[in-house]
Order: sequence, then C-alpha cells, then structure tokens
Amino acid sequence: MTVDKIIPCVCCEHPPSVDDASGYGMPILTPYNSSKEHKQFWQIKCPKCGRMGVSDYNSPYLALKAWNETMRDCYAYERKKILYKEDWKDTCERLGYEYHEW
Repeated sequence: MTVDKIIPCVCCEHPPSVDDASGYGMPILTPYNSSKEHKQFWQIKCPKCGRMGVSDYNSPYLALKAWNETMRDCYAYERKKILYKEDWKDTCERLGYEYHEW
C-alpha cells in the first residue's frame, strides 16, 4: 500500500519557492515504541502548526491516509485550493514567485 500524493498542510501561505525548505508544508512522520504493548506506533503532525499531533496509528500508510483526509477537510473548510506539486508552477507564476524543480 502506498500513498501517491501527500497534501501539504493548510497553514502554508504560498507555494514553495527557493527561499523555503524542501519539506515546506510536509508533515513529520515519527515512529515510537509502546513499552507496555511492545508495538510500534506512528504519529504524524505539521512542524509549523502542530495539526494532527495527538493521534497514534499502526502503520505509516494509515497515518498518511488520515493526514490526507484531514487536509482535504481543512482545505474545504477554509475554501482553499489544494496545491499539488503539478499546480505549483502555475501558481508561482500567478503570484510572482520564482519556481524551481526539486
């Protein structure tokens, strides 16, 4: 099972530019072990705003799937367009930012 696209966090003000880090808007996926149950769990959160930082998931796939579902809801709530990598070039040109491939 794979996640084809990871939706950037809704807290991003603009598409990534040269001045931003390569992980701009991307979540942090953190594994940790439960000492009582001897299982590995995963947490996912935005490093900038902290969204989704309280949930535990059994696999990285489930964490990223929940992230995408939550971000779709957040974008719909704030009535913003989801900025996939394919859209960044057009959006950068429209907003006057310089676009570079990663």
